[in-house]
Amino acid sequence: MAVEQRPQPGVRADHVGAAQRPVERRCDHVEQEADLGVGGLGDVGNRALDGLPGVLMPSAQGAVAAVEHLHALGHRRLAYLAGPDNYSNRARQAAFGDTCRRLGVDGTVLGTFDPTFEAGVRGADLVLADGATGVLAYNDDIAAGVVGRLADRGASVPSRCSVVGFDDTALASMITPRLTTVRLPMADAGEVAVGLLLDLLRGVPPRPGPVELPVELIVRGSTGTAPEVAA
Repeated sequence: MAVEQRPQPGVRADHVGAAQRPVERRCDHVEQEADLGVGGLGDVGNRALDGLPGVLMPSAQGAVAAVEHLHALGHRRLAYLAGPDNYSNRARQAAFGDTCRRLGVDGTVLGTFDPTFEAGVRGADLVLADGATGVLAYNDDIAAGVVGRLADRGASVPSRCSVVGFDDTALASMITPRLTTVRLPMADAGEVAVGLLLDLLRGVPPRPGPVELPVELIVRGSTGTAPEVAA
């Protein structure tokens, strides 16, 4: 099945699939592209850097798990709400497309979007226009905006549309229904990174390559059986 990429109608786009103004600020989350640049310590995030010691949270694996989860619930038309043009988004978007093709699912990439609740509100209208019954958002803020807007339009979550976020922030447990999301082990990553840095300062030979920490799909109330299956 094809994975399409569609720009937002009525919003200035500098290239196909790009909407909103470019996001210039860097995110402080350790899951973003945060090259510590300290004493030979490499990245804390989604990628290994030339064999340097670091902490790897392969969020692409989370995107795979999210698509497989929606597929198992009977969803056959999915949308990915893309975030800023950074490594995290590119990895998640590529994994979304690859997994859709592997499973024979129609997948559409919508955006890009700022990583905010307000962007998710706008994205929800595109999801309804696209006809997708399952959504994977770049982060929990976008996903929460989708859930809120769908409720405003009378499209119940998850009976009309299932929504999956990313990061498992506090917001994921505060909205109704609670958000199914990919949990990145932020606290563990910080602890491991500090340990690696202390080892470097003590002169302990670094281990080759990064320490890889698992990501986990946390299933909550925002995902359910696809409407055509439930009917």
